[in-house]
Amino acid sequence: MTPHLNDAARRVLEHVHRLDQEVVVVGVTRADASGNRTLASLLSPCVLSTDRYLPDYDDLEEHEYDDPAHADLERLATDLGDLRRGHAATVPVWSFMTHRREGFEVLLPHRIVVCEGIHALQIDAYDLRVFVEAPAPVRRERVLGRERQEDRGWPLERVLRFFDTVAEPTFQAHEARYRAASDVIVENPTTLPS
Repeated sequence: MTPHLNDAARRVLEHVHRLDQEVVVVGVTRADASGNRTLASLLSPCVLSTDRYLPDYDDLEEHEYDDPAHADLERLATDLGDLRRGHAATVPVWSFMTHRREGFEVLLPHRIVVCEGIHALQIDAYDLRVFVEAPAPVRRERVLGRERQEDRGWPLERVLRFFDTVAEPTFQAHEARYRAASDVIVENPTTLPS
């Protein structure tokens, strides 16, 4: 287990370099606000978030929003394949203000491609799998801090209710499998950004 994200990034990069491949695709998963985005940004400038592949919320009941069965994982796998082959990928832009896909943008390839998100490990597309964990009370505080910094279209009360009744239970249903499939486990119990 690694207590600091900088140390974790160093450890993950050591694994990446041992793979000795032209392009390495790393999957980083976690429960909401565990620190995966921070870790991913330490690993590569080419970071693809699974948030881009979320469903349009208007099409679903709230309890289904984070269910991987409703995410566009086929598109995610295709985009990761393009990046692995050294091609730019035209990836979705998903808005937390409107809670739907708003268009597309181009993501350029890199030697290290990182896919991060709650269900990144739902697909089998990675050379290295990383699981980031943090205690739920710490993550809950991070969610509040994030929402205060970035208006995401919901009042704080709804954000916390969603965290407690949708995000947490949905991730917990998959957590053991994601953890078991991971090559590296990272602990992030501090109040670093998510």
